[in-house]
Amino acid sequence: MFFIPGGNKHISTGRLGSAFQRSNETVSRSFRAVLDALLAPGFRGVYMKLPDNDTVPLQILHNPKLYPLYPFFKDCRGAIDGSHLYVNPPALTRGRWRDRDGNLTQNMLAICNFNMFFTFVMVGWEGSIADSTLYDRAVQTGGLTIGEGLYWIADAGFASCSTLLVPYRNTRYHLREWAAGNRRPQNKEELYNLRHAQLRNIIERIFGVLKREFKMAREACEYSIQVQCCIPFGLTLLHNFFRTHNTDRHLDETHIRLRDEPAREVHGDAQPEGCTTIPRSEDEAASQRREGIAMRMWEQYQNELAERCAHEQGE
Repeated sequence: MFFIPGGNKHISTGRLGSAFQRSNETVSRSFRAVLDALLAPGFRGVYMKLPDNDTVPLQILHNPKLYPLYPFFKDCRGAIDGSHLYVNPPALTRGRWRDRDGNLTQNMLAICNFNMFFTFVMVGWEGSIADSTLYDRAVQTGGLTIGEGLYWIADAGFASCSTLLVPYRNTRYHLREWAAGNRRPQNKEELYNLRHAQLRNIIERIFGVLKREFKMAREACEYSIQVQCCIPFGLTLLHNFFRTHNTDRHLDETHIRLRDEPAREVHGDAQPEGCTTIPRSEDEAASQRREGIAMRMWEQYQNELAERCAHEQGE
């Protein structure tokens, strides 16, 4: 199946071949040529880059809840998560492609910035592979780097370490829980998790946009498993291309605020599934960083509530 930008339609190989009076082989060969062009280093180098380490994202800098008197998330350079995309693997290998829900998927690791551009993508890993494992592989062999002291924001399915800022476990987190609860945060952990979820929601939104716009991102196709694993990478580059050259494309925020896969619930104090052992010193430093942010955030929040109360009483 193909995505046709002009008509905004998703068309199968057979229907496209019939429309243009070409064989399925010709259509498939043309598709491979387009995919190869998207994945070529020249195109990829222009439309997917890791963020500038020295620049605080404007979405953080101009948000009083995230960058007030104390710049809580000034060192954050994006959000990271894995997303499961359906595949149709050979019968003999299907076991390892089954994810925790029993579906045949690949787990795509992605990082995005707060302008809703993909800045890093790693594909080709079976759905049975945990997000933390993917992150380890990306750092060890995938060229994923970030400046010293900087980090990406991640859910509790990732390990707490120097380059990832994760939420508190066993504490209310998901935005839908906050909307349903209709009550204020009761302690620093809840407040921190709320602000963390609001910031991390960008990665769920961008996955939702990708799967809404491209049918090939939400359904398996009949190409070889090697090609199936490359297709999502090509789609993320195409997404970035559209956002660069068609600035009006996503001005309608109503269809961007989509949830892809809710952040995993992880309970207890053990490290997430699949991650390598984090040195104790690094784990403690990451926990202290989170605790420092949460404490200052709670202090400011309490001061704001006190000022608001005093103002209401003065009226």
